[in-house]
Amino acid sequence: MIDREQTDHTNLELEILEMRGKTHPYIVELKEALQTNSHLYLVMELVPGGSLFDLISRADKPLSESAARFYAAEILLALEELHKNHVAYRDMKLENILVDRDGTSSRKIADITIARARARMSERERVRMRERESLD
Repeated sequence: MIDREQTDHTNLELEILEMRGKTHPYIVELKEALQTNSHLYLVMELVPGGSLFDLISRADKPLSESAARFYAAEILLALEELHKNHVAYRDMKLENILVDRDGTSSRKIADITIARARARMSERERVRMRERESLD
């Protein structure tokens, strides 16, 4: 449930999640969006295992290097897809990576509310992004 004052942010999230009708295996899918006069409800794909943070916290031993590499590769593929669609994801943290129950077959980026589509960025933000990209 989202209050009216967050509508601009949420509309941007809707655009990002819909990505012009595209889906991606490592980005949470928007199933439905319903709006009343005062709230916007987002029905998202169910990813029942919690976050990657939860998975790592519950584990008896540290994440192996090969598992960490595998998770990182999937996350990079999701970021690559967002960047292809001119979206800068600005809240990367373990809590925003959703996993399936056992953590082996589904990792998806979620909580895209603070991502910014380049088309909606201010000129100052675009200049900063170009500067950061030139450093890479």
